Parts: sequence; C-alpha cells; structure tokens
Amino acid sequence: MIDFNKMVPLFLVRKAFAFLFYLLFKLNKQKLILTSGKLKGGARFSLGKMFGVFNKRGRRLKLRFSHIFILTFFLTIVFCEIDYANVDEFLIEYQNSPLFTWIEKPAPSSKTGYWYLQNKNLHPAVVNMPPEVEVSIESVAKYIAAQESDPYLRIKALHDYVADRVAYDAESYFAGKYPPQDAETVFQTHKGVCYGYARLFMALGQAIGEDIAVIVGKSRTQVSDWDGQSHAWNAVKIQGTWYLLDATWDSGYVDRSGFTKRYRTDYLLTPPQILAISHLPFNRDWQLLTNPLSQEDFLDQPMMQPRFFAEGLKLLKPTSSQIDVLGMATIEIDNPNHRSIAASFSRKGESDSSICQVEHSISTNIWCEFPDPGTYEVDLFTSAKYRGAYHYVGRFEFNYSLT
Repeated sequence: MIDFNKMVPLFLVRKAFAFLFYLLFKLNKQKLILTSGKLKGGARFSLGKMFGVFNKRGRRLKLRFSHIFILTFFLTIVFCEIDYANVDEFLIEYQNSPLFTWIEKPAPSSKTGYWYLQNKNLHPAVVNMPPEVEVSIESVAKYIAAQESDPYLRIKALHDYVADRVAYDAESYFAGKYPPQDAETVFQTHKGVCYGYARLFMALGQAIGEDIAVIVGKSRTQVSDWDGQSHAWNAVKIQGTWYLLDATWDSGYVDRSGFTKRYRTDYLLTPPQILAISHLPFNRDWQLLTNPLSQEDFLDQPMMQPRFFAEGLKLLKPTSSQIDVLGMATIEIDNPNHRSIAASFSRKGESDSSICQVEHSISTNIWCEFPDPGTYEVDLFTSAKYRGAYHYVGRFEFNYSLT
C-alpha cells in the first residue's frame, strides 16, 4: 500500500491535485471530452476562456480535459511522491477515501447471504479444475462460471480459488518491499499480499461480468497494533446487494515464521456489522452500515472473531477492547445455544497463562483474577461440548492498576 507518511505535508494541496486528477480520470474513462460547447443540462463551458490560454495566432485554445488530465497527472505524482507503477493503486486509494463518498455510493446492507456456510470445503470447481484451465485469469473465471450457476456459490468458488491458489508473501510483508501486485503477476506467481489477493479476485469476477470493487483501509488482528494497519479486501454485488469478503484472511495466517495455509470461510460475505470489527475502509460508505463507525469507535470495539457471532453468542460486557480494572476482570456473554466457553489470561508479551473462572447460567459469566498490576490479555475459546475441541473467538486487554 502507499505510505502516506512519506508524502509532503501539504495536505490540502495534495487533496486538491488528487481530487482534480481523479475527476479528470473518471471523465476521460467515460469519454466525456469537454471543449467549448453544450454540456448536459444545457450549460455552456469553455476551458479556453476560463484559463485564458492562447495559441501563437492569438486565438483561444480549446483545452480538452485530456490535456489537463496529463498535466494534473504529472503534478499529482510530483506533489504526492507517487511512483508511476503505483498509480492504479493510488486511484483506488483515493476513490475509497472519504473525499469521494458521493461517487458510486453503496447502500447499507443487512443481508447475510451465505455467510458462514455449513459447507466449509473448497468449491468442487476449484478442487477438480483441470490443469489446462489454469492458463489465464479469463479461462479460470469462465470455467468456474460454467460449473456453478448459483450466484452466491459462484462468488464462493472465485473466493476459494484465490484463497487456495495464492500464498501470502510473508517475506515481502516483513521486509516492507513488495513486488508488483497486479492480478496477472499474482496469478502467475501464486504469491501476493492483501492488495494482490483483492486485485486477482476482482479480475476473475470482472472476466465473467461480476460487479466487484477493491476496498482499501485499515485492519486489526490479535497481533496488530491498536491503531490498525493498511489492508485491502473486496466488495461484490450479488442480485443487487453489496457484500464484503476478504480472501486474504480466509487463506491462512502469517507470523514471523512465515505463512501457514488454512482455508476457511469466516470472511466470505461476512455481515457488515461483524466485518466492521476488524476492517475499517477509508471510505465510510463501504462499511455498508446505516450508522458508520468513526476510527475511534472502530478501535474501541472488543476484538471478537466471526466464529463468536456465528455460534449465536452476544457480548454483554465489556463493550470496549481495553479496560481498566482493580485486579478482577469480568466478562458476561449471552449464550442461548449453550456453547461451552473457556478463558485464559496472560501478562501482555508473556506466554505463561492462567485459567479464568467460568459460570454458566442464564448467561455465561467469566472472572479473571490478576496477581499483580500490569497489562493482561484475556483470550476466549468455545466448543460445542465441554470436552470437545475449543476454538479461539476473541481477546480483551485489561489494565490492572492500584488506583
């Protein structure tokens, strides 16, 4: 992603150039070349008169938007310090920024679609795809479209292909230096970071007429800093409704040892209110929420996993991700499906953990008694049975002080 911290601090100047560059890009893309003449609505407009530009014979030049587009393109690169190779990425960054919320505004969505599908396996079209099909993005997309007619499952198949065939480029991620992340490069190398995953998914969908967007913003995980980190994911329109998905996070996980492949569907057509716990788009409209979250509200949410909600659980308290306590942490969960819940705590940055007390009644109550002042992390786990396999579903951070 673009490192905005390296840009010049002329915020308003950069925004003005970025705005003009983007607007001209959209107009040229739609082939709306404006010269002296009649515009939509009957208005007349002359860029030559506006800018007072003359040729050698003293006549006013009819400046086309394409001319100003080129000039603004150059000035934008200079003022914003953007490499030519990243221009497409730059366009997506600004298209999804709050500056352009009035452009192609998506409607809030409350539909859940096929979220948290019971079938957690890869789509058969992905599993049984013949090797000769995987020669181009278009051939893969058309094969999937021919194999799956259901619009939701077709999107699942595209998601599954990206999540299964692409390995996260952990080496580049930790080095902070990324190779090209265009769809074709990711398709050929089977390697990429979040932006590459999102670009490949969009390219596959567009090859068969699906309406897909790349969304950029911030994300947070259990190992991220609380201020969030840059990330990219996708939005897809199915039968007139926008949904959200993240093939990167459904492909596996990354730590200092590298990338570990682990396919899942937690972030496939995830309800907006659940994805908004971990994903914050630069353009608030792409939260797809009736009441979008501010960055402060986003970071203050408890870091619960999609599985927590899929199992019918509801967090009653605490309602914040970081809580000050006087030695005892308490957690209350509405548990209508009577899931078995366990919790443990450890001092932040240490591996040794201790068990919290759990009581199941009308709701599930958890108590964690900390031995000394300090910062502690409390992890939650759930299982269908008391002696079954437990899965991580969330984390809290408690600050124990004597005052």
